[in-house]
Amino acid sequence: MPSCAEPARLIAMLAICVLAATVAAQTQDAALYKEALTREAALREDLADLRGDAGSAELIERIRVMVGAYQDIAQLFPDSEYGDNALWQGGILAADLFERFADAEDRETALALLNELVERFPSSPLGAKVPARLTRLAASASAAPRAAASRPPAPRPPAPASTPPAPAPAAAPPAPAVLLRGVSRGVLAAV
Repeated sequence: MPSCAEPARLIAMLAICVLAATVAAQTQDAALYKEALTREAALREDLADLRGDAGSAELIERIRVMVGAYQDIAQLFPDSEYGDNALWQGGILAADLFERFADAEDRETALALLNELVERFPSSPLGAKVPARLTRLAASASAAPRAAASRPPAPRPPAPASTPPAPAPAAAPPAPAVLLRGVSRGVLAAV
């Protein structure tokens, strides 16, 4: 006959497993966020050292990947204490990229991330800084056409050659569901 201690022991073991999983997730989000900050600092140094347009296309792409990494951290760990920080860092990095190169894509990304910060984390102290940054971004947007006219646009990868559309393939059976365990972004080396 089972004793009363067995259910209590099972509950205690389950609680320990849940606690261990929670601690592991918290340390993972902290590690990813700290790594992102380190990489951002290196990218900002590269951006500060950039003179002219030589190498700017690669650097712009690397910075956009970093912005996406911050966005990924906020999405992968929605309840993390680093979610608001990740959205702030990504938004500010995108805004700084817009202010430097005047690409509307970067402005839209900055607006989206900063607005998401305010919506998802209304009690975050960073939310109080968002209106001033949005005002600065709007001012940069109005100055961007003048600045963009004085320098060539940020380099973009060449568009693929125009080819006639391929016939639509036959409908394939739906793929089985998969569990996403993580997202990483990276820039592939040019071929």
